[in-house]
Amino acid sequence: MTITRAMKRVAFVQNTLTTPGIVTQIAKQLLLLNDEQENRADGKIGIISLYFIMNNEQLRFELDPFMDVIRNTVIKNQMIQKSHIYIIDVSLANNSIKKSKLVLQLFKYLCGCGDDLYLLGKTCAYLIGIQLDIIIDQAYENSKLSHIVPKLKEYKKQLHPFLSWGEDERYKRIQT
Repeated sequence: MTITRAMKRVAFVQNTLTTPGIVTQIAKQLLLLNDEQENRADGKIGIISLYFIMNNEQLRFELDPFMDVIRNTVIKNQMIQKSHIYIIDVSLANNSIKKSKLVLQLFKYLCGCGDDLYLLGKTCAYLIGIQLDIIIDQAYENSKLSHIVPKLKEYKKQLHPFLSWGEDERYKRIQT
């Protein structure tokens, strides 16, 4: 097999990138670039590309801390989008029975998110807790919806660690 100049360049680039510390510096510069640009995704795309383009243990080890931040951002954005879709569907629903089914689906989804919910922050946890209490109170008052109260209470129990974590935000809001 004949080794071409292109193959030599690829080997040189791989050796350079896998030198300890080089990729970390590149990733830091990409994030700085990311902070200065209008299109903030460019730096993250660069890091993701570096992570997946080369199958090298050293390179991936150096990029793992940067990838964790990106993974968390992606997971958070997916949860926000999905929740937003549920909320829009609830607001567009015609009757209370359909709305109640959608609300139950939303809280079932939130319960399924597990520890990823904490990525949404304390303010979100606090607001979800308030809204869940309001929905339970409204369901009590409406005879057509009283059948969903036990399920809502079950979801509240499942979300309790997240909701109680958000209670700290309530005390901050009261003090200010």
